[in-house]
Amino acid sequence: MRATFSGLNTMVRGIFAHQAMQDTTGHNIVNAGTEGYSRQRVNLTQTASIRMTSSLGFVEVGTGVEALSITRARNIYADKQFRQETANEEYYKAIQTNYDKLEAIFDDSDDTGIQNAMTQFYQSWVDLSANASTTANRVQVIEQGKVLSSVFKYATTELQNQIDSTYDSIRIRLGQVNELTDKIVNVNQNIAAREVVGSNANDLRDQRDLLVDELSQYMQVVVSEQPDGKFTLSSEGINIVNGVSKLTLSLTHGVSSRDYGTDYGVTDYTIHVDQSDIVYAPTTGSLGGDMEAIRISKSYIDDIASMSAFFMSTFNEQHKAGYGLVKSNTDSDISNYTDVNFYGTNGVYYVYQRDEFDRGYLLCYKQDGTNLDGTPHFKACTVDGSFTVEGASPVTDLIDNRISGSAIIDAMVVNSVFDGVDGSNLVAAKQTADDDTADGRNAVLISDLFNISAGDHEGYVKEEDIPKYTALLDLRGNLTEGLRISDLYTKKNLDGTRTTTRAIRSVSLNGFYNSSMTRMGIEAETIDVKLDTQDAVMTQIRNWRDSEQGVDWNEELTNMLKFQKGFSACSRMLTVMDEMLDRLVNNTGVVGR
Repeated sequence: MRATFSGLNTMVRGIFAHQAMQDTTGHNIVNAGTEGYSRQRVNLTQTASIRMTSSLGFVEVGTGVEALSITRARNIYADKQFRQETANEEYYKAIQTNYDKLEAIFDDSDDTGIQNAMTQFYQSWVDLSANASTTANRVQVIEQGKVLSSVFKYATTELQNQIDSTYDSIRIRLGQVNELTDKIVNVNQNIAAREVVGSNANDLRDQRDLLVDELSQYMQVVVSEQPDGKFTLSSEGINIVNGVSKLTLSLTHGVSSRDYGTDYGVTDYTIHVDQSDIVYAPTTGSLGGDMEAIRISKSYIDDIASMSAFFMSTFNEQHKAGYGLVKSNTDSDISNYTDVNFYGTNGVYYVYQRDEFDRGYLLCYKQDGTNLDGTPHFKACTVDGSFTVEGASPVTDLIDNRISGSAIIDAMVVNSVFDGVDGSNLVAAKQTADDDTADGRNAVLISDLFNISAGDHEGYVKEEDIPKYTALLDLRGNLTEGLRISDLYTKKNLDGTRTTTRAIRSVSLNGFYNSSMTRMGIEAETIDVKLDTQDAVMTQIRNWRDSEQGVDWNEELTNMLKFQKGFSACSRMLTVMDEMLDRLVNNTGVVGR
């Protein structure tokens, strides 16, 4: 039989339920502007009914309602996509910032950039070819050559500083990543402690989701939830957070970039896991963008190094093919003003090659006597011309004698012989050894080098130098006949074809630089377009997430009125039942009153 006061209990449950819904609505309203907050709702369920007998059997009489749980309005698929696209957006932002700096370094809009220095150097040779006997023209060539090398070095230094700055940025970001993972582990522990009794730690879960959202700015984040409510976070196949434990990321001890095959003049680092020393290689997020930015910056050091190697090799060989301004037929200083390197050290042959990874480098050789067959004997040497290897012939695969990257750029120094007395006379503008001081034909060939492709040049090696170059070429590709300047930088393949191996491949010097700058502009614009597209994607995803978890003022105010009316109705019903019971208890059942 149903209890007399059961109706009161039904109304009390209704009051408590509406009070919980009203409190939750208030919680939603006051947190409408809280970052990461998810709208909450009370899930109601009817309480167990009471069975009563009737003439037809049994009937079930309801006993009211109770709040079963309070849950968050959250879409895990929207969260997943938000974090994935956030990582992509931050990746593009990091690269865009790097390109903005690159465009400032290579700014050719004024008279201080590389393009202007190359143009002035080229023009000085054109002027010299027109009037080879004028000392001012010769000095101008030397000085413009120094300006060009200094501009190369300045741009390289700026790129190196940019790389160092990016590594500093990575170091700071890793500190922020480790701080976030510490907080996530702490929240994981609190959530597990709260939910062990079956409740939902909604506000703590919001805090944790917000931390994961922040973490996704730095790296790829894949979230999986354990049965006890703890999060496991993985990135690039590594579990960064596993419930209440975590891994710490840091930069390894610095290693010179030359240890990786190319000397960029910087200290390189990798990200590793402290607990296991596993290398962590981010492919997205701001960390991945920074790593890609470093690679991009290095590629432009490579471009400057290729141009420097061109001047150290192709340009030098054309200069050595000419003659300086001989004062008299008896003048014997510096081999009758012949065979002078414009850049680097005299008596050194700078040969450009590429390794199995297509990385360019210079090899330096110095003649040291002759072999038994009368051919020149060479020793490998360092960039400054000092001997480093003893042997009958140079070893082309000897790593110690390869100079690459910024080392080539550092080596591009105008020959010190030009700074001596009458040093300007050593500028090899002439093509023949006679005393015709107006001869500027070799200066014409040198100026042509700025605008011609490999194989197009008509200048030939001097006949008396053929044995020297033949010996070098025999070591490099068995080229023994029909020698031309361009042949010095080609390799003969087994099938008889030749592969261009000069510093800037088959394009001209100006063409190479222009293509490099064009590539930079196109890549920078591409990143801008990708970032604009990504911003549109992020706007759509944010709207999707907000429609799921955001607080709608109109909805909450409507709920406030609805739950208020429900609370009032339950209270009024409780009053009515109380009056009925009062009448039953105090005014009925007294016979004969």
